Amino acid sequence: MEAALRVFSRRGFGGASVEEVAEEAGFSRGAVYSNFDSKEDLFLALVEQRMVERLGVVNSTFGENKPDQAKLRATGMYLGKMTPRERDWYLLFMEAWAYFVRDAQLKRKLAADYQQIRDTIGRLFEQQYREDGLEPPRRTEDLAAAIVAMSDGFVIQALLDPSRIGAESYVSMLEIFSAGVAVLARESKSTTHEGDIR
Repeated sequence: MEAALRVFSRRGFGGASVEEVAEEAGFSRGAVYSNFDSKEDLFLALVEQRMVERLGVVNSTFGENKPDQAKLRATGMYLGKMTPRERDWYLLFMEAWAYFVRDAQLKRKLAADYQQIRDTIGRLFEQQYREDGLEPPRRTEDLAAAIVAMSDGFVIQALLDPSRIGAESYVSMLEIFSAGVAVLARESKSTTHEGDIR
C-alpha cells in the first residue's frame, strides 16, 4: 500500500497508473489486479486504511478514563497536527474526491466509507451522553455529519493558511461545537423534566 501511496502522491490521482504502482512495489501488473479491480479500488483501499487507523486512535482516546474536555483536546490535537504532516495525502484526496463524485458508482463507494466514519462518531456521541446522563439533543447521525463537515472544512483552511489555522484551531472548533450541543442537551432535559412535573 505504501508503494501505491508514493505513486499517487508523485503523479497525482489522474496521472497514476496500476502499472506504475506495480513497478514501484516490485510486483507484476497481474499481481496488483488480482487484489484490486482498478486504480480507483486501489485508492479506496488507501482511504479505508487511513480511516481505520484514525478512527482507531479516536476510539482509543474516548475509551480512556479522562474528563470529557481532556478527551476532546487530545482528539483535536491528534487530528489537527495530522494536516501539515499529511499535506500530500489531503491534496491527493481532494483531487480524487472531485473525480469520484462525478461517477455514480464510485460516489456510492466513497459515501459508504464516509458513512462508516459518521457511524463511529455517532456511537461515540451516544456513549458520551449516556455516561453524562443526558439524551442527545439531535440525531447522533446529524451531529456526526456536522463534525465530519467541519473537519473537512478545517483541512481546506489549514492547507490554505497553515500559519493561522493549526491544531489549536481544530481543538477550538471541537470545543465550541461540543459546548453548543451540551447546552441544547441540558435545555432538552430541563424541558422534559418540566413536562414530567406538570
